Parts: sequence; C-alpha cells; structure tokens
Amino acid sequence: AASGVVDGIMRSQVASLTLTIGASGQTAVAGRFVLTTGEPLEGVGLAIGVAQTTTDAAGNFSLLAPPTGRQMLGIDANRARAGLPIYATDVTVAPGEVTVLPTAWLTAPPPPERFVPIANATSDQVITDARFPGVAFTLPAGVTITGWDGILKTRIAIERIPQDKLPVPPPPGRTRSLFQLFFGTPMGGVPSAPLPVTLPNDLGLEPGGKAQLWYYDAAPLPGAAAAWRLAGLGTVSADGQMIVSDPGVGIARFCGVCGLSCFIDNEDSQPSADEGTPEDGEPVNLAIGQHLVDAVDLLQPGRIPAVVYRRYNPFDAFGRIAGFELFLGQGWALSLDIALLDVNPSLRRLVMPGNARYEFARQSDGRFVNRTNPRFRGATISEEADGVQVLRFSNGNAWRFRGGWIGRGRTRPIVGLNLLIEQRDRHDNVLAISRDGSGGLASLTQPDGRTISFTTSLLVPGDVTSARLTQVRDALGRTVQYAYDPASRRLQSVTDAA
Repeated sequence: AASGVVDGIMRSQVASLTLTIGASGQTAVAGRFVLTTGEPLEGVGLAIGVAQTTTDAAGNFSLLAPPTGRQMLGIDANRARAGLPIYATDVTVAPGEVTVLPTAWLTAPPPPERFVPIANATSDQVITDARFPGVAFTLPAGVTITGWDGILKTRIAIERIPQDKLPVPPPPGRTRSLFQLFFGTPMGGVPSAPLPVTLPNDLGLEPGGKAQLWYYDAAPLPGAAAAWRLAGLGTVSADGQMIVSDPGVGIARFCGVCGLSCFIDNEDSQPSADEGTPEDGEPVNLAIGQHLVDAVDLLQPGRIPAVVYRRYNPFDAFGRIAGFELFLGQGWALSLDIALLDVNPSLRRLVMPGNARYEFARQSDGRFVNRTNPRFRGATISEEADGVQVLRFSNGNAWRFRGGWIGRGRTRPIVGLNLLIEQRDRHDNVLAISRDGSGGLASLTQPDGRTISFTTSLLVPGDVTSARLTQVRDALGRTVQYAYDPASRRLQSVTDAA
C-alpha cells in the first residue's frame, strides 16, 4: 500500500504482485487495471498489433514483444466485465525495455435503475441525477448519439468520477468535479451535435465569470492522439451556483473514457507558480502543493543580463495548454520559453515558465489589456504591421513575439502560437532571442554583441520528435551539458559549467 501526490492529486493504491524476471533486453508493455472500488480486473484484453495478452487475477498485465515506437494500445475491458469500455490509447514503446503504464482506473457501469431512456425526438431532454445537485446534460431535440457500431444509443446515466481514480491522465488545470455519461454499452458514440453541460460552481467563481469546459477524447482512430480537448467556455449563473456551457458549446464524443468532462478555472486553470508564492517547503511549493525545481545554469552579465534559467512544473503548461513540447522535455521550461497564444480574435493568453498564465482582452482601440493582475497594470499588447506582437509594460520595457513556428515532427506552423524573440528595456538595450524553425532557442545576443549559444540534438537519429537541448555555451567558452533518459526522453542530468 502506498500514498502520494501524482500530478498534483493525492492518490492511494493497494496492490499485490508476483515478481517475474524477464529476459534481459526484452521489449514489453506492463500495467494494471483496477475498478474505482479497488477491485482488480482480471481478463481485460490488450493488444498492440499481433501482440496480445490479458490481465491476471491482480489486474496486472505484461504485453510481450509489441512493435516499438508510438503505438495504439487496444483495450477491451468488456471481456473482464460486461458493460466496461472498449477503447484505445496511445503508448510509446521503448525497444529493449519494459514500458510501464500508470494504473488504469475504470468505473463499473451504473445499475439498470439509474439509466434514463433517451426521448428527445421532439423536444430537449435534460438528464439529471438526484445524487448530483446542479449537474445536467442536455440532449437537444432531435440530436442522436450513434455508436461506433452504427447503432443508436437508447439510454443514458450520469456518474461522478473520483479525481484520484481517473482512467486517464488528470485534466489540464484546476477542477473539483468530473462527470461521465454512460449508455449501458461497452462502445461509445458520437452525438450529431455537442451536448450542453451544466455543473456546480465548485470553483468559487463570481457570477458572470468564465470557465473552460474540457472533455477527454480517447479518439480510437489511427494518427489521432488521445487527449483532453477544450470544448469551449461556460458562464457562471447569476446566483453563482452553476456553470452553464455557452451556446454551441458541449461534449462532442463519448466512450468508456471519452466524454469525461469538467469545468476548469479560465483565468488560471492550474494553480500558478508565479513569483511570490511560498517556497518554504522547497521543492514542494506550499501555495499550490506542486513539486517545483528551478536552477540557474549560466549567467552572462551585461546591460541586459543573459540568463539560462530552467524551471520544472509537473503540469507542463506548454505541452498541455500551448500544445508545444519544449526542448528540455516534459515539464521543463527555460526562462525565455514564453509564449503568447492567440486564443481567439478577442483574447490573448501569456504563458510563462512554471505555468503562470495571464489573459489579455481586446479593447475598442484594438489593443489587449489584463485588468486582473497587478503585475500587468498599464501593460498593453498590440500587433505591428509585420505581424509581430508587442507586450509593452508601464515602465517602458517591451517584449516582442512572433508566430510561424512549426514545432518538431510537424509540417505546418502551429496556429496561434507566438514565441518570445526580443526583450527591450526602457533605454533601448535589447536582448535578441534567435530560434530555429521549430521554435527552439538557438542563441541570445546582448547589446555588446556577446552571445550564448544553444545546441539541440536528436536523441534518436532520424526522429525529429526526439530533439532535445544538449548544450549551452557562453562567450567565455563555459558549457552546460544536458543528458536524457533514452526511453522516456526526460531530462536526467545536468553538468554545470566549469
């Protein structure tokens, strides 16, 4: 038995095990399936290509000799218990190693008496459950939900899913309640129009405030990664009791794990690791309960100092929110890894290292401002003729951002992603930030011409998605080396400058 914080959530697990020694260099995928009641699931079918296996009496499995690289793991929990889901998830299989997956928690299907017949042919049908006050899913008149087998769904039920026993990674932000729809079948389906959602305002937002509606999409389709997806925004009711999805916003896909939905605080969806939060419990930030690490690797003084400073946050804001994995790997960001996101024509979002996020709303003069954080009082964002966006601070400093970054393994630029390319102080001293076409840092140039250079290398030859920052070198020749775990591609060690 063990308890601990994983991705910011306290989890407790109890497991029995039998130790099996496999052959050295064997390729395998291992994991465990458990019901949210704690009961292990025996007989869950798993397959990657022709490699197949089932879970044992303790819910454990070891899938031997699967193909390596990014693969789709087929999961058939309905074999273990009728009504459990059939779905798929993406895994990356490391050659010559055992790839261990997190425990998969599955919720048993509701009993028959909790299902409601779908009857929305001529009028909207609101699905509720007396156990969950304030929770409602609306089936608009005439909307149908078609299963992947082509059969229409005929009944529906609601269940609340515990945060510490999710069948998927936790949602990308601060939330309290997660709910899921069940149809009494092992396979999910797609509604002919998104289903509006109403959930309790347990985030403590003010009346009229906004929250993001997210849902999990297992997307069992080749080339479509399973992920949390943003459905749109919801608005807090006038009495402050509920959050109601905005017109046209709703859940677009359902399955055994698809459609798992929640509202997330729109202003700062994960507790911010911004300046001023208590760090007495280092490396655990006491203000947000997250394991944070930071370090200065190189400092080159000057009229504008050039600093190579890295910070770790398990939330991984760029990977989950900006949709852009940085070049130190999951969770890590450098001090100049700052993004400005074009959320929509009326909203810009500044994403800082460590996952501090700030939203700037469009004004009548075309500029964008933030009215909620004192740090940005008097600051404005505007777009120049060449498409560069400039964040001007009230003290005269300015940051410039440019879009068009392709990212690793992509063929087209990432829409709406603008990265920092220049910092200028009020005396017109400039720190120029050069990036490669994928958005990775290439060099920093100070006003006197001195530079810091960045070297990016492929951990796997020919695989552009494996690109990682491997060296930083300053004008004096001092270097910092970065090494990575070959399987997970996560940062493993840093060798400081001599």
